[in-house]
Amino acid sequence: MSLSHRRLVRHLRRAVPRSDGSGTGLLHYYDEHPEKVPLPYPSGWFVIAWSDELKPGQVTTRRLCGEDVVLYRTHGGTLHAVAPYCPHLGTHLGSGATVCDEQIVCPFHRYRFGPDGTCVATPGGPPPPSLGSLRHYPLREQDGTVYLWYGHDNSPPGWELPHPVTGPQFCRPVRWTGDLRTHPQQTAENSVDYAHFSALHGFVEVTETAPVEFKGPTAHVHLRFSLRRFPVLGVLTAESGADLIGLGIILFKVEIPKVGIQGRGWALTTPVGPWRARIGLAFSCAATGFRWLPAPVRPLITAPLTRLAARLFQLILKRDLSNDFPIWNHMRYQEPPRLTRYDGPIGQLRRWARQFYPPTGETEQQRGSDPADANPPEQTPEGA
Repeated sequence: MSLSHRRLVRHLRRAVPRSDGSGTGLLHYYDEHPEKVPLPYPSGWFVIAWSDELKPGQVTTRRLCGEDVVLYRTHGGTLHAVAPYCPHLGTHLGSGATVCDEQIVCPFHRYRFGPDGTCVATPGGPPPPSLGSLRHYPLREQDGTVYLWYGHDNSPPGWELPHPVTGPQFCRPVRWTGDLRTHPQQTAENSVDYAHFSALHGFVEVTETAPVEFKGPTAHVHLRFSLRRFPVLGVLTAESGADLIGLGIILFKVEIPKVGIQGRGWALTTPVGPWRARIGLAFSCAATGFRWLPAPVRPLITAPLTRLAARLFQLILKRDLSNDFPIWNHMRYQEPPRLTRYDGPIGQLRRWARQFYPPTGETEQQRGSDPADANPPEQTPEGA
């Protein structure tokens, strides 16, 4: 790695602030008043883990939409997601359960549950007929990422994930995860808030090369960015296409002909509680401009180059989004928004997003309150 590259990496790392949860009372308002959350949990696929976080025989617990989900990988390599409580006496399987072959074993009485959720064995003999089964959640694993389906009233998946977006020419993704006070719709709106790319992130120019295409559970955004000036490389222009898959997944493609690199990125927002989300960022790169190199030596050059490029792009993405983090942590959901013609199709995206929410009349926790009553009272930052 050259000196200029090392300086750039150090600069990007210093530019990423910590999101430590400190700040104004507004930051904790929805924790104290969950009934005031203005938007309920949306249906859709949400990232629950990275694939390499779960080795064969491993059990872990994650949060999704206010509830625990227990993940385990069998010794044969198959990943499962189940409800956290054993139907026998309610033991939390995330606290001490083990894996035996293809079964998860409750730590309390050693009841074993098979891949379909049925109890297949107990230490005292056959399982009781009235025991019931362990609930399994729809799960998909692709591009090194584990997705879980959340549906209202336990509805089955309403659509499938797109095909994997990387291939063997792409390097292993570079990833980062952080926690925020926000909602998946807020991060989805960010992708069509064109004005903020220049105002907040300092992009030289942002051009919508085609109107946003809203089709079913997906939306496709076409943009051309003139990025800020980089050391050695100068100002870079990038063509970018972003696919929104529901409200939890943003997949984007970046082409930079000047350096012969194409990138694939993921911005993944998982609702974990009322107005709380876990953000996952990942980036992978492939070399497209080095065909003049002899085939035997090409991988020796492009493999470290693409890994370095993915690392830099991921750091740039994290640095840019770190400017959004304090705003998301403290902003309220403005309904209706006061939009200008420079803001981008935020209103269209909100209308498109309605399909992911339950009809009116859900439970208090899921329904959220009337938007007119949902915003916190005006507050002054602590210490002001």
